[in-house]
Amino acid sequence: MSIIAVFHKMCPGSVNIISKLNDLMGYKVEYIDIYNDPFEADIEIDVVPMIILENDQIFKGKAAFDKIEELKRGKSTGSKSKIGKKSIYSSNVRIAPPDESSKRAPVKFS
Repeated sequence: MSIIAVFHKMCPGSVNIISKLNDLMGYKVEYIDIYNDPFEADIEIDVVPMIILENDQIFKGKAAFDKIEELKRGKSTGSKSKIGKKSIYSSNVRIAPPDESSKRAPVKFS
């Protein structure tokens, strides 16, 4: 998953969000400093910090901080799936009950 972080180097909130994004693992993060970096944008940049997920979801200000915390907790970003490999145990696995019963219920790990 890619994240674009739009920030201003003189904004304390922007400086804080950069440190939070540095702690976020498993995501490709691109930084745009509106103070120094020349860029063209089709969106209105009226609030910093701002993060853009997968070039379609925009979070500004406090919502950006909340989204980063949600990503740290590992919640999905809507229709997008989590980053990671599929487990070799994703199919039905039978676990033997403590007694020696011949009927074993399948357990599905997801």
